[in-house]
Parts: sequence; C-alpha cells; structure tokens
Amino acid sequence: ASTYGVEGVPDVRVFRNGEVVDKFVGVLPEPELKAFLAKCQIRSYLDQGLAAFDRAKSAGKLDIAEQVLSQLQEFFPDRSEVLLTAAQFFIKTDRPELAELLLAKIGEDDRDYYPRSQAVKALVEFQREARQPAGTGELDALYAQACGAVVAERYAEALDIFLEIIRRDRKYRNDGARKATIAIFDLLGNDNPLTADY
Repeated sequence: ASTYGVEGVPDVRVFRNGEVVDKFVGVLPEPELKAFLAKCQIRSYLDQGLAAFDRAKSAGKLDIAEQVLSQLQEFFPDRSEVLLTAAQFFIKTDRPELAELLLAKIGEDDRDYYPRSQAVKALVEFQREARQPAGTGELDALYAQACGAVVAERYAEALDIFLEIIRRDRKYRNDGARKATIAIFDLLGNDNPLTADY
C-alpha cells in the first residue's frame, strides 16, 4: 500500500510486465469498467468470442459465425450481450421464433439490456411486416419497404421512409411510423450518429 500510495479501497491497478499501466479508485459501473479494460487492452473470453463472431459474420461465413455463437451461448447462457447478439443473428438468418425465445430471457430488471431487447423484439415485427404487409395501400407499401430496410441494416433509408410516412399521415397505424423510428433509435443507441441526426 505504501509503495503504490494506496489511500482508499477499492484501489484497482492494472499491471503489465511489473509496471502499472492504469488505475482507478472506487467502483465503476459495468460499461465504464469495460471501457477501462478495453483502454488497457484487456479483453475477456466473451469479448474475444463476440469479436470472432462479428468477423465471421462480416465475412459472410455464417456457418462459422453460428458455431462461435453456439459456443458463447454454452459458456454464457444468461449473459444479455450473448442473448441479444444471438437474437439479432437469428432474425437476420430468418429464424424469428428462436430470437423471441432468447429475448424473453432478458427481464425488465436488466436496465442496461432490457431497452435494447425491446428494440430487437421490434426487429422481429419489422421482419414480419416486410414479408407480409398489413395492407395494400401506398403507405402500407412504404411501411413494409422501411421495415425491410431496417432488417437489412439500412437504417438511414428506413428512417427517411418512416419520416415520409409521418409527414403524409401521422395517424397511420396509430402513429406507427414514429414508434418505428424510436425503435430504431433504441436499436442503434444514443451514441450512434444516425440517432443524433434523425
């Protein structure tokens, strides 16, 4: 304690090769702790697995991505990050029923992930609407087109279409286009530039 000038607890220090590379005193919320560890270039098995999943998915190797995801689900069956990632993957690979089962495991008491789980649940509805529009009118076609853009992760396109629907008829589907826009914001998160722009 005297060597490192520890005056309070908890006093957390990260060492590399015998040298302190970073430190903090007190308790950090999980997101800040993750950012701290990332800054120190410390990655958990979970983080490494999620990164491997993203690489495989981005490369179009969906079979490998699913294998990595399956391993993560085996090691971390109740981790909300894994449940959300798996649910989004199942939506993208046209298995919405599996996605809904996973999302049901994220309870309202999970303040960090429950709002995102609700946004991902909205993705399931977007996918259904893109496949089978609720009506045959022009706004119905636009709404279905926007839903398809969300599922394909073309968020700016979807937001533009939803805004156009709002301009034309705010009451359409009981203010459905505005609610869909908010669901996209929840999905993207507050830090995403599109959320700020739109």
